[in-house]
Amino acid sequence: NTTSSIQTIIVTDNDAPTTPTIGINTGATYTNQLSSSLALSATDNIGVNQVRFSEDPTLTDAAYSAIASPLGYTLSSGDGTKTVYAQFKDIAGNESAIASDTIVLDRTTPTLTVSSPIDGQVFKNDSPSASYSATDTNSLTYEVRVDDMVVLGHMSGSPLGTLTDGDHTVIVKATDSAGNETSIARTITINSLLTSEPLTTQFIGIQSNQTINDIANTGIELSGINTTGDVTFSIGEYAGNPTSEGITGMQAFGKYFDVSVSDSTKVTFPIMVKIYYTNADLAGAGISEDKLDGIYFYNTVSGAWERYADSGVQTSDLVADGISFAGYVWANVNHLTPIVAASDTTPPVVPTSVTTLTGDSTLSLSWNAITGASGYTVRWRPTTTGVGGYTYATTTGTNYQISGLNNDWSYEIGVASADTHGNMSDYTVVSATPLVPITLEQIKQSVTPAVVLASTQIAEPVVQPQQTISTPTPTTATTPEPQPSDADGAIKGTETSQESGSQAIVVFAILLLALAAGIGGYYGYEWFVQRPSADGGPVFDAKQKKGSDTTPVQPAGRGRPKKNDTSRDGRW
Repeated sequence: NTTSSIQTIIVTDNDAPTTPTIGINTGATYTNQLSSSLALSATDNIGVNQVRFSEDPTLTDAAYSAIASPLGYTLSSGDGTKTVYAQFKDIAGNESAIASDTIVLDRTTPTLTVSSPIDGQVFKNDSPSASYSATDTNSLTYEVRVDDMVVLGHMSGSPLGTLTDGDHTVIVKATDSAGNETSIARTITINSLLTSEPLTTQFIGIQSNQTINDIANTGIELSGINTTGDVTFSIGEYAGNPTSEGITGMQAFGKYFDVSVSDSTKVTFPIMVKIYYTNADLAGAGISEDKLDGIYFYNTVSGAWERYADSGVQTSDLVADGISFAGYVWANVNHLTPIVAASDTTPPVVPTSVTTLTGDSTLSLSWNAITGASGYTVRWRPTTTGVGGYTYATTTGTNYQISGLNNDWSYEIGVASADTHGNMSDYTVVSATPLVPITLEQIKQSVTPAVVLASTQIAEPVVQPQQTISTPTPTTATTPEPQPSDADGAIKGTETSQESGSQAIVVFAILLLALAAGIGGYYGYEWFVQRPSADGGPVFDAKQKKGSDTTPVQPAGRGRPKKNDTSRDGRW
């Protein structure tokens, strides 16, 4: 038989792991995150299998766990230097020395200040500068971008490069060693049409009833400004009209201004805008004060200059900012764009469809209403006795009656339209002659009694037998009495009046009708008495002698009595 034996060998390990190491975030100096990564290692003759770690150097509360690398670890809160300790254990339970590593936790962003440009600032210069600074516990780096393009190597206070006209976005970013960033964006506008760098005013936070005074420099003032947040106002002056559009019917007065605000949503409108002017300004423009109309703005949507709805002129002399002014043009505005004061030097169009109605020593005028006219001027003078001076009158309506004129005199009448600024159109000129109206009685008297008699005989006559009826003699209307004439022999009232000519035609027509009635009555009567009877003879011989015993014939078409056909006094 074979006998086997079992031998147990016990190895004693008293050697602790050596060269323990720990690295936080692969040896980084700074971090801005609580979550970190630990790189752990140690050497041992039989093998390391456990590790414990903590920010407590005694590791009292730290428990061992299976070793792996890397291991996640959450740093304690609060900025500052963080130290993490680690200890390793081998299979025999021997513990290594404690290793450690440090890292700076910085979760605070830099404090950045951008002194220029101001948000919403307008520049004439196409290469404005940017100035900025920041503070932080660690070192800082800066980056500047314009319209998302990095300005390489930019230093505070240096230009941003050449920019085109229009809006641009400038971003300044400061970054500390831990990777914390602070950025500030500014919107700026380049406007090369301005004569100089505009006035820039910034309001911080909520402000009430603020004023921007640029009277001494440009003659403009903004007042009643109320803001709900940080905003920037810019006031600049153009060398001329910044647009290709003129002001319809108006003349620009003085300077064109660029007035803008960085964020209109933080402004409580309206704002009062005043543009001051002097007597020298009026003389330079060649206008009088009454021609000033108001403040106009350029509507970028319609592409036209339009008047602010609430605008006017203060014409009283005053002193502002130590300067004497003749007045100012004002407007309560609810938006800001290029603006300019304007004057109205354009007259309304001439009145049209001027008509006259003649009367006894009067002329009644009427015409069409003219858009933009606030009133009308009427003038007149007689032309029958030579050209004399005009008499003038004004009215706000579209009709006017001239009284106290001489009948049968010709008059020249003119009507012109005018606006509120004293601009007057040319006159629309007509002529007319006042006349005494013709009455019905005068018309009757102009017709002779014979004509009137003849006209009444149109009705069927009554046949009177046993009488001799004389043949009527046709008559004509009598000639009207001659009209009065002046010293030169001209018939008065026939010069140029359309109304007097019309009345003469009416009178003449009435006379012709009367004459026709007389003649018609005569011949109608002749036909009636001599028309043939049923037997071919005349119904009634108008030429038979008085006293003749001839029995008249019954007119054709009349029925006779059925009984007792007896003559009764010459009638059936």
